[in-house]
Amino acid sequence: MINFQKHLHTLSQPRYFVVGLVWAVFITYLIGFWIYQHHMMEAVIGTYGITRLTIVCMLIVLALLPYSLYHKLHLTPQTYSLGFVPSFIITTLIAQEEFVFSSIIGATVVIILLIILIVKKKNIHTSVFFTNFAIIGLILIYTMWASNTNILTHFKYKIAHYIGLQEYTKALSVGETTLHIDSTVFNLRAQAMVENKSLPNDLFRYPIPTGYNTIKYPKDNSSYPDITLCNLLLHKDLKQFVEILPCFYDIHSDSLPRHYKEALVVYMAKTIHTPLSYSDPATLANYTDFINEMKKYPSPQVRSNKCRDLYGDSYFWYYTFFPL
Repeated sequence: MINFQKHLHTLSQPRYFVVGLVWAVFITYLIGFWIYQHHMMEAVIGTYGITRLTIVCMLIVLALLPYSLYHKLHLTPQTYSLGFVPSFIITTLIAQEEFVFSSIIGATVVIILLIILIVKKKNIHTSVFFTNFAIIGLILIYTMWASNTNILTHFKYKIAHYIGLQEYTKALSVGETTLHIDSTVFNLRAQAMVENKSLPNDLFRYPIPTGYNTIKYPKDNSSYPDITLCNLLLHKDLKQFVEILPCFYDIHSDSLPRHYKEALVVYMAKTIHTPLSYSDPATLANYTDFINEMKKYPSPQVRSNKCRDLYGDSYFWYYTFFPL
């Protein structure tokens, strides 16, 4: 009974409490690191023939490394967190889309500080809690600074991952509510829609990057008529669009894709003299509602935002408000 109470007293000492907290922070970091970075790591490191299993094994080794370093370096309780520094640095350096020289410089600085602290460890008299969490705090700041945390980069690799698995619905759901995307994410999304045969129905449901955008043709085949037609819509070239569309679709068919119907209605509304004859009551009613909604707001910015809320997934909004 006395030995058991002594053991509980030992575990309740501040240094053991701090050790537990440090390990909790480290394991939480590793789990979060894997969840957030693994798609990019598998794609980038995989080009060197490194498999997912190898990456997982490497992370397990890095998880065990602090325990080994604690005994090898004879760290004191005040400097216990120093044993975790190499694992943090290594995970940060492997989570790079491409070589970043500044991250190497940062890692060098951190390692120099590590060596100084090990040499001076006998002269450290601050509290166990303060010293350890100062070290952990500094190394976390380094990881946040040096790691690739660009959200669009991770969207890119995640979408590419799902496309590789032919899970196109999941690919399209990645970042679908994020308004600001780049051309790479845009084209990967378009690729998923091409494979899913939903491009002319869903293209304007998703955010489009500001600028002159063109959907790239797949390298293995450049005969996708929908890519040609959707590129004309993206460029707002309705005149050429209505000339080419009948070559591939019966424009009077109920199965005509949604965005093509919307583009035809816009063209008919904007063109006074045209030999084209087209009418779709449902789409025309939506366009009329869209025009009426625009008239409610005198401010261009408010008008754009309000119409986006209601019609942001239509070609009506894109043609009217989206800047080229």
